[in-house]
Amino acid sequence: MPMSDYSFFADKWNLTTNCYQSGHLSAELAALGREFMGYDLNRRNYDEYIFKVVKEQRASLIPSTSKAVCGELELGYAAAKQTRENNLRMNSNSSPSTPTHTTCNRIGTMAYCNSY
Repeated sequence: MPMSDYSFFADKWNLTTNCYQSGHLSAELAALGREFMGYDLNRRNYDEYIFKVVKEQRASLIPSTSKAVCGELELGYAAAKQTRENNLRMNSNSSPSTPTHTTCNRIGTMAYCNSY
């Protein structure tokens, strides 16, 4: 993973931490944001040690977080949360209404099938 990506994720991670610690971001959304960042990171070829070091180095570069900056972050995490909930709801509602299993028995030249 390029160093610019490490910096991007480290800055977002640190911003999330600062917003939570300052009280501008709820614990639930901070955890959700980190969860989504973890998903994104795990889809990439990255070194956990390098990410840890970059986070520590860049932590001091994040200025004190304003409510406005944290509000933008909160909106992004809330939208991602809503999208995930909608996807889960759509997947649970898409269960087939037709029988899912059919068993057939052949007796002579006739076939008898039961679906359940």
